[in-house]
Amino acid sequence: MKIAYLLSGLLLLALASCTPVTTTNLPGEKLDKIPKNLLGTFELQYPGDLAELTSDPAAKTYVTIKSDRILMTDQNGDSETMLGDSLYFSKIGKQVYLSMGERPDFTVFKVVKKGKDIQLFCLYSDNAEIGSSELSPFFSTVTEIQGEPDENGEPGMTSYRVTVDDKKLASYFESEIPMADPFILKKSSGKK
Repeated sequence: MKIAYLLSGLLLLALASCTPVTTTNLPGEKLDKIPKNLLGTFELQYPGDLAELTSDPAAKTYVTIKSDRILMTDQNGDSETMLGDSLYFSKIGKQVYLSMGERPDFTVFKVVKKGKDIQLFCLYSDNAEIGSSELSPFFSTVTEIQGEPDENGEPGMTSYRVTVDDKKLASYFESEIPMADPFILKKSSGKK
């Protein structure tokens, strides 16, 4: 569970410049095992300026992916999350997706293997100004969720909960709406 909380927490750091987009369903067909080409130990690298927003940018986080679990080692110690325990891998055609969370709020990443490294492209949007009309062509349903007002009465951040349409998800990731910079799992020999 900690991995889902960690990556969700990292995404929260990005909220100042991003619009959260979560899904009510998992994309494609759920996998029973994590694909073999994704197994190994990696150092987690954050997208863009997000690394500078973390409490200790020099602290390293290592992620070990096994066939049925993900183990994480960071400055707070070790943790693991089993496949099916708020951690899911699924597939549409040959494209693999990593999803974290629980119904009705899954955070979805498109998984791209690049050499020995893995890039995780998030469903969240770089554009803080997007609306339902921009998202509707890519999803079966789009629900706008207005955040709670802050202490000054200013409206809270708007987020979106969508239902994935497997036939349109690739088009969404090819559009200019989702975050352009991925989280990167850089192949590593292990803890340093």
